[in-house]
Amino acid sequence: MFKTPEFWVLAAFVVFFVLMGKKLVVMIGGALDERAAGIRKQLDEAEKLKNDAEKALAEYRKRQQDALKEAEAIAAQARTEAQALEVEQKAQLEQRLKPARRRRSTRSPRPKPRRWPRSVMPRSTWRSPPPAAC
Repeated sequence: MFKTPEFWVLAAFVVFFVLMGKKLVVMIGGALDERAAGIRKQLDEAEKLKNDAEKALAEYRKRQQDALKEAEAIAAQARTEAQALEVEQKAQLEQRLKPARRRRSTRSPRPKPRRWPRSVMPRSTWRSPPPAAC
């Protein structure tokens, strides 16, 4: 049993792991702990960035709503000013047209417009002459 090379390989393997096992466990555990700490740090940073992005989004949405409200207020003010200007312009137009309407009502009715002579009118619009009386 002590003479076979497999026994001595097994014995060396066991002694190696007994002596070095504790150091290997500590080294592997340390590497895993460092990796876990790095991942935790990245998760915390990602959470912070997410919160900052949500705050910025909320602020931009609030600004957008404020801008829409302001635009609606400006449009409403412009509408009221336009309506007031329309009423004012109509009143001024009525004041200007009153004398012309009074003059028009006192005039005789307009004469009928003259017809063009046949020489100027296109042939398609000519009327046939009235039938001759017998």
